[in-house]
Amino acid sequence: MDFSEIAAELYAGAPEEFVARRKELADQAKKAGEKELAKQVMALRKPTKSAWLVNLLAHHEPDRIESWLELGVAMTEAQQNLQGDQLRELNTQRSTAARQLSRRAAELATEAGQSTTDSALQEVSSTLQAAWTDPEFAELLRNGWVHQVVAYGGFGPLSLTAVPPAAREKSAPAESKDETAKPTTKNPADRKKAEQERAERERAEKEQAERAALQAELDEANGELEAASAVLTELRERQSALTEELKQVTADERSQAKTVAEIRARVTALHRRTS
Repeated sequence: MDFSEIAAELYAGAPEEFVARRKELADQAKKAGEKELAKQVMALRKPTKSAWLVNLLAHHEPDRIESWLELGVAMTEAQQNLQGDQLRELNTQRSTAARQLSRRAAELATEAGQSTTDSALQEVSSTLQAAWTDPEFAELLRNGWVHQVVAYGGFGPLSLTAVPPAAREKSAPAESKDETAKPTTKNPADRKKAEQERAERERAEKEQAERAALQAELDEANGELEAASAVLTELRERQSALTEELKQVTADERSQAKTVAEIRARVTALHRRTS
């Protein structure tokens, strides 16, 4: 399996199984000698319940998600061109589509044996809306790799904290390799400012990647703790059951020994009478 297939499986699966399955798939990658893939898999964040609902829509209703994203593009163009009548019509379509997608998310959750709440469905709607404002997040939505819900009411790109580092690397378009390209900023002060901003962005992304890795490690540790605790509980239950069984077996053994002794005495007596 490649990264895309692994991410799709994890984010479409039940949230409570995410941590254990992620470790299993990462271990498989390690055994196959794909250490970098294993790191990317472990960096994937466990989705919240609402984010999982969004991913269900992406995996089960890809055409409707694509239509939703296209509606967002149409609304942006209408806003930019100040097309009032068209914008009102598109707003009506948006409201209808949002309700339908939320309803479908609830249906999919029920089919998967999970319950939903009104607040979770509201978060689904806000996350779908946020995908209109950022192409990178929209691509995550298409793939069904969303790990947290996003509420965004402004313009411009979303914070990259909404994007898992490994998924961001996979979904980001390749950078131009044209080595002849020249900086557009010629003023030394502006160039210095641009370099500082770039350095700050890189530092922020590095910190986010480190936090994501630590969170992944914490999720893994919590998963191992849950699994180990479950095994301990099972062993204690078995020990209790075996203790009770031992008591019963001991009582049965004593009763049977008494019966054997009585029969043996009767046999001995009969031998004496027949000799």
